[in-house]
Amino acid sequence: RRVHGESNSLSVMADSALGNSEDMFASETGAISETPNSTEESLRSRVIDHPSDFSTWTQLITTVESQNDIEKIRAVYADFLGQFPLCFGYWKKYAEHEHRHGDFQRATEVFEQAVKAAWHDCHIWMHYAANAASKSEDPGDVRKIFERAIEAIGYDFNSHMVWDKYIEFEKSRGEIMRVTSLFCRVLVIPVGHILRYQEEFRKWIDQYPFDQLVSASEIARITTLMPPNPNGKPWSDEDKKKKWAEEIDTQSQSAIQITSERRSYEQRIKRPYFHFKPLDDAQLTNWRQYLNFEEAYQPRDTSRVIKLYERCLIPCCNYVEFWIRYAHFLAEESIDKACELLIRASSGPVKRNPDVLLALATFYEAKGDLESARETLEQALSWAPLMAEAIVRKANFENRHKGYDAAVAVFEQALTTTSGDSRAHGMILVHYSRLIRPKDRQLSLKMLETAAEVFPESAQVWIEWFTLVRNEGPGISKIRPIFEKATAPDSSLCESGKYALWVAYLDEVGRSETDVTYEWRLQRQFIKNFPNGRSGSERQDSKKRRQADSNTEPQVSVTAQIQPTDFNGNCSDKEGSSS
Repeated sequence: RRVHGESNSLSVMADSALGNSEDMFASETGAISETPNSTEESLRSRVIDHPSDFSTWTQLITTVESQNDIEKIRAVYADFLGQFPLCFGYWKKYAEHEHRHGDFQRATEVFEQAVKAAWHDCHIWMHYAANAASKSEDPGDVRKIFERAIEAIGYDFNSHMVWDKYIEFEKSRGEIMRVTSLFCRVLVIPVGHILRYQEEFRKWIDQYPFDQLVSASEIARITTLMPPNPNGKPWSDEDKKKKWAEEIDTQSQSAIQITSERRSYEQRIKRPYFHFKPLDDAQLTNWRQYLNFEEAYQPRDTSRVIKLYERCLIPCCNYVEFWIRYAHFLAEESIDKACELLIRASSGPVKRNPDVLLALATFYEAKGDLESARETLEQALSWAPLMAEAIVRKANFENRHKGYDAAVAVFEQALTTTSGDSRAHGMILVHYSRLIRPKDRQLSLKMLETAAEVFPESAQVWIEWFTLVRNEGPGISKIRPIFEKATAPDSSLCESGKYALWVAYLDEVGRSETDVTYEWRLQRQFIKNFPNGRSGSERQDSKKRRQADSNTEPQVSVTAQIQPTDFNGNCSDKEGSSS
């Protein structure tokens, strides 16, 4: 590994994970101080009330295991793995319990459940294949499991753990040609240990004559590729073997190049397995960048991108963004596959997440299944009745397909539902006002005024109200009360929102106000509030840019800009207000 410069962390990562898989989570849970009989009932009660409490589950497993009752062990593992199906170490422990009780068939069934739950997990396949190799008496059955593993994860960067076991199995049986065939297969795949395989392959073929390494038909094929021998004699088997080895080496160069291009991303993956703890920002950023790279790679290999997404969804299974991103990728070729993925997400790791359902509804609508789209939007609202985005998406959907009155009905119901939540209520008023604006401008304005009273912290509310009034005609008489209320010292509007209103108001004053003294006073106050013509968040950004490039100074914009807000109208900065 070290000779070829391969990442030492990659080399030991799988081994350490496998060697410590049983302890990977247990160290987090603490010890049980009470006796099993006195704690089991309370632990079971706690996991029923809090089924996602990983620590309690592992304590319950430890308690049940100490009793050595196989029926109870089966029950607790089945329940736990139904909740956390990606915990490969616990699947392995479950199968080991069956082995200890002499039931090889049940152990095999456990592994079958495991690979069904986590088809793209190298660790689970490695354990399954190794178990079959050590326990099964039929080599044909073992090979079938290895081949299924290769089909599932054989192209994974870290699939060496399965390839190694497969090669080891055939070597133990003295199957020289089969071993050779496996080397030939893996050497054209961009696995992380390809350079090691290349060296092992050369050592392997040096041990045997050519006719023991390959079939007679392969020797015949190589013979047809040989040029005429200058001395007029037939080529020897060693000459043919050399020609064949050169061909394999040439074929492996593409895989080596692909591996090299991806190694930096792979080295930054510190946790390729599932864990109930969140990933740090660096890990999430690396997955995003790796996916960006693979999607943009030319020529694109769709199967490789899909396998990377599936790998990503093992450690990142609790992050909705990766499920939705994957769905959009699949939708490029098949909306049905995108829907299947999101159904899988909503019934598994991110179940009861309304964002997944909103994305699913979009795909249903895109393929013309309006009934499923409507049902999915209603399901999202049942899970998150105060979620402004879900309400607006439902209203817009109905407006597209049933018309204005149906959308109004959705908003009217939402105003009642959200009456106790100022944030949701305010944003519903904003979006409702947009719907009715073409039909009743005054009612639209009244709604925005109410929204500003209900949700005064929102920059989006104030800016939308201000802009709508300003667009009614020149002059500041109508917009001045809005501006003064939003930027008052006791206003709860965030600094970036106030800054945007200041810039827009100064622009309007300069264009239409004849009282120069008033404009001068405003300019003076603006300079006090926003030194250098920037909000606090912009000053921080400017400082960072100057540190990066001392020769570049960004120009101050005098155009009213709506500062970034999220869907719920939150300001982009977290600083306190300044009037």
